Amino acid sequence: VLLATGRARIRKEARGRAAVLGEIHRGKHSGSLGGLLLDATAALLATLSVSGLYLWATLPKRRLPGVLALALAGLIAVSLVLYWI
Repeated sequence: VLLATGRARIRKEARGRAAVLGEIHRGKHSGSLGGLLLDATAALLATLSVSGLYLWATLPKRRLPGVLALALAGLIAVSLVLYWI
């Protein structure tokens, strides 16, 4: 903004969805607290994943539903990746 004249310049940046998702994934604009939050979330998700795999492996009656749920989740993940690319 030019204070003497009151005029402003606007610069438009065009980025694709992949670039925006990449910045969110890296926590580019989140600051130090945001980085800690991202790290804590990743640790929680890893812990929940490992505990889920342990339960799935130790409970025989839940193996088939677990395999079906894993296959469905994989299909959804691949579909989302193909959609966003």
